[in-house]
Amino acid sequence: MSNNCLIHPTKLVGLDMTITKYPNPVLQTKAVKITEFDERLKNLCGEMRSIMYQEEGVGLAAPQVNLSIQLFVYNPLGEKLRKSQKRIVCNPKILEYLAESDVEEEGCLFSWSGYCASMVR
Repeated sequence: MSNNCLIHPTKLVGLDMTITKYPNPVLQTKAVKITEFDERLKNLCGEMRSIMYQEEGVGLAAPQVNLSIQLFVYNPLGEKLRKSQKRIVCNPKILEYLAESDVEEEGCLFSWSGYCASMVR
């Protein structure tokens, strides 16, 4: 296993993915588009959600688990049992920019654990 990856075996029980640590290049590389929407993708999304919930997060992008594909899963409430809030986003595009912005404190559960910064969106 690369020293750029970290796995928490007691928390990520039964999962094959490893957590990507900064400064792994996959975290700064443009990811490729998803072209096949099949059972494999469905299973991948389920595994990513499991990691997200076990780490008590609200979102997880594919590069955070060392996959260079345009995919992220999220649940804005972070509550596993609120299935109506589960979301999967493939090949996202920004369709419109607004003049106004918002600043929020954001952190990273995986790539740089414990790091938070103000982000302008």
